[in-house]
Amino acid sequence: MGSEILEKHRIATYYDTHNILDEIKNEEVDFSLNEELKENILSGKRKNRLKNI
Repeated sequence: MGSEILEKHRIATYYDTHNILDEIKNEEVDFSLNEELKENILSGKRKNRLKNI
């Protein structure tokens, strides 16, 4: 595996073993974006789609 994949796996494993998602999944979450990124997302210029977890 590449180092980026190993790092993502390590982070995912940490979240799973410490039940981080159980702590946040039933709560509201606020995101802060700079205006340029916000406009790019709303206009469709950003091609990457976010995934629900």
